[in-house]
Amino acid sequence: SDVCSSDLQFNALKRLYKQISLKRRRQLLGSLILMISSGMAEAYIISSFSLLLSSFSNILENESSNLVLGQAIEFQNINSNIIFFGFAILLTGVLRVSTIRITSFVPALIANDLSCKIITKLLYRNYDEHVRSNTSVLINKATQQLNTTIDCICLIMVIINNTVLALGIFIALLFLSWKLT
Repeated sequence: SDVCSSDLQFNALKRLYKQISLKRRRQLLGSLILMISSGMAEAYIISSFSLLLSSFSNILENESSNLVLGQAIEFQNINSNIIFFGFAILLTGVLRVSTIRITSFVPALIANDLSCKIITKLLYRNYDEHVRSNTSVLINKATQQLNTTIDCICLIMVIINNTVLALGIFIALLFLSWKLT
């Protein structure tokens, strides 16, 4: 029963995808690329922050030695890493905010396109069909179903975004455990 239900849902998503214009498909692809970049940036931030902390702790452990020149070189290296890390945080923040905006904006554009198609099909029917049916009831039902569909698209995009982000963090943690051991 669950397999049949998931097949029906997947087929419904495929039919919906076929109804979306090429422009909206490209925007969906662009948002997916933005989500992946954001996940990779988060992974980079986590791994570089941990490596920066470990290099700083190495300097503090070696503080007892009298190698002042070596410490000055190491501190310069850490200062440049901190500046680079700050820029990386800024870039990651911009990517995250952009991803959140795109995740809510693209489904709204898809809803606009689909509602235009639905209204156009309802209004450009034959006169006999208009007389036999109540157009306002049809438009109301179509609007309700469209709202449900767009909520589903938003949720799918959020799930994809969070999955990519979780994978990025997981990969960063794997990298750190490999690097630090």
